[in-house]
Amino acid sequence: MTVLYPYLNLHMKSLGISIQETAIINAVIPILFIFTPPLAGFLADRIGNFRILLAFLTGSGGLISLLLLLVPVGRDISLYPNKLTWGMTCGAPGSRAQYQNLMIHGFSDDNCQLKPDSWENASFVPATCGYMCPTRTRLQVAPTFFEYKVVWPNRGGGFGITEIVDVVNLEKMEERKYHEPRKIDSSIFFPMNWTFQLDCDRIRPDDCIFNQVRRGKKDTEYSVELTPLQMSIGKIDHGHQEFVVAGIKHQDFKKSVTRTINCGSKSEIAQVVSTVSTGENKFSTEFGRELPELIDTRLNDCTLTCLVNFERRAMCSNISEPITYSPSRTFWIYLAIRTVLGVLTASSLMMFEGAVMATIQELGGDYGLQRFVGNFGAIVFAPMGGYLIDLTSLDLSRTDFSSVVYVYLGLKLIAAALILFIRLDFKPPGEKILSNLKEIVRNAEVMMFLSMMMFAGVFWGYIEGFLFWFLDDLGASKLQMGWTVTVGMVTSLPFLVFSGPITEKLGHVTVIIIGMLAYFIRLLGYSFVQRPEMVYPFEALEGFTMALMMTSAVTYVAKISTQTTIASVMGLMGSLFFGVGKGSGCLFGGICMSYLGSITTFRLFAGLAGTCALIYFIFQMTYIRPKRHADRKLRQDSEGEDERDTPKDSETGIGEGKDDIDTKNRLQDNTNMTASILQDEAGGLTSCPDGGSSSPVPGSLSRPGSLSHGPGSLLSINGGPRSLTGGTRV
Repeated sequence: MTVLYPYLNLHMKSLGISIQETAIINAVIPILFIFTPPLAGFLADRIGNFRILLAFLTGSGGLISLLLLLVPVGRDISLYPNKLTWGMTCGAPGSRAQYQNLMIHGFSDDNCQLKPDSWENASFVPATCGYMCPTRTRLQVAPTFFEYKVVWPNRGGGFGITEIVDVVNLEKMEERKYHEPRKIDSSIFFPMNWTFQLDCDRIRPDDCIFNQVRRGKKDTEYSVELTPLQMSIGKIDHGHQEFVVAGIKHQDFKKSVTRTINCGSKSEIAQVVSTVSTGENKFSTEFGRELPELIDTRLNDCTLTCLVNFERRAMCSNISEPITYSPSRTFWIYLAIRTVLGVLTASSLMMFEGAVMATIQELGGDYGLQRFVGNFGAIVFAPMGGYLIDLTSLDLSRTDFSSVVYVYLGLKLIAAALILFIRLDFKPPGEKILSNLKEIVRNAEVMMFLSMMMFAGVFWGYIEGFLFWFLDDLGASKLQMGWTVTVGMVTSLPFLVFSGPITEKLGHVTVIIIGMLAYFIRLLGYSFVQRPEMVYPFEALEGFTMALMMTSAVTYVAKISTQTTIASVMGLMGSLFFGVGKGSGCLFGGICMSYLGSITTFRLFAGLAGTCALIYFIFQMTYIRPKRHADRKLRQDSEGEDERDTPKDSETGIGEGKDDIDTKNRLQDNTNMTASILQDEAGGLTSCPDGGSSSPVPGSLSRPGSLSHGPGSLLSINGGPRSLTGGTRV
């Protein structure tokens, strides 16, 4: 599952599903893990073949995942070019003064939302210089030009003599490549084969001239200080940014040039005479075929303008433009597919855990070793999935998730095929988990524990749901995200091994409080992460928040429950943690992120985790410890009376009656089965076996058709795993 599931939120993000919609989808899916196991039990009863049903559910989950690749994009973004191209003139358009300030003119087509104070320290690289000629109307498309000439009227003494300065013929593709006129707002720009250069006198460095030179191989970068200017010429209001260059310099200047610039001999207004196609063909008697019809046009008031390139990210707050298709359709299609996939996953996980436990029991295997080895699947496949996504998305504008879906499908089909070769002639029986609800509600210690588990599910759900979203906003690669899963799994292994001794040393409640404090540190630490690699130390705390705390929680249930309530408490804990808690964390976490931002939301959840740890600590000191002390004293008094009344028990070696042994075995059996589900992290509420007494012989089944465990188990009544492989063999 780790090859695909950690990246599903990023898949939703790539489809344009908003963070609020993602929160809703993530809140719905955990609820399925509460109600799906009874459905799987019903199907097992109707079909009568556990193996075929499990193989079908496993394979179907892989096939349904292919539908995720067919979900249409609801919202998309169109990225603006990295370069922001503006125009630079010597003085205001229409002004003929020789010494003027340089001016920078933005264009409306750039849609640049200027960053505050970005003009105070900006830099640009000169591009092509040419002539900007205004038109009477805003053109939708640029006309097709075949030739244009730049004419300077009234040069040579003012006697009406005109001089053609530049002639550009566009019949050759090479010429059209560099000199194709372009439409900019309501003007047409005619590019020439030269660029901007500021030449300054060596003796008087402030005496500089606006010069044009042929474009070289290396462009010079200029640093500028700009002053915003809102200009109006006549009745035309310029709807774009305009700036006066207050200072300009480049690497060859000793200091910034702040004086007016000599605009040179071409500061006058020019005309452009051009030959333009009308878009229609006309028969030519000279050539004997149809040729494009050409007309001559004259554009007046053309200004010498040099295009300059700024970095858009440095100047504009908007680097992309949203495009909306059908967000509601995308949302409902994705929710439907994820719902079906969630039902199949929850059912197959519940049945698969039962199959694992039964197989280990029958063959004399070791469940702790199975869990230990199973973690290596997540350690390997999570970063592999991220690597595949990065590898297949190198040359694409949108992230490609198809590779991990195909790998997930392949693994599911292989698992389904292997299941068909395993003998699974049983079905897990069910039990009503709410049958003792009144008795549970009256127990303050149990209710406080269930509340803590629900909040732990909230924190886990938010981290699982939106940590990758946060890292994606930081620019992390999918491989870096996959390594977070590996770090968490690797650091969890020692806690899986030594959770028993740690819990026995510190106590169950103390371990849960430590888990809450670890959530506090993790969530608070995420809010200070500025680079993706900074997240790994906080991911290492997952050993405290999941492996240690959840193992201790499972064994704590057996300690605070009775024979009649243990199955109900186990079921409620799974429902509250994997269902209500995780769903609430995804829902409210996503909503808070959309309104408050990631950093504030992480700190809000961190404060909630710290509050939970404090409340549980106070509850332990004011209620649990006094209650334990009173119970211990009462038990000691009761044992003293029993010893006086029945002295023969110790003498004959009968320490416990048969009913007491059966009670402990049943508690242990329920603990084992629920532990196997809770340690899976995928969740799923499974009811516990309750038929018949436990078999005292390892490796034997008590009766056909039911799943039962012997006294050697993963978890003891008062502790966690007692060895590397989880304790006694099953």
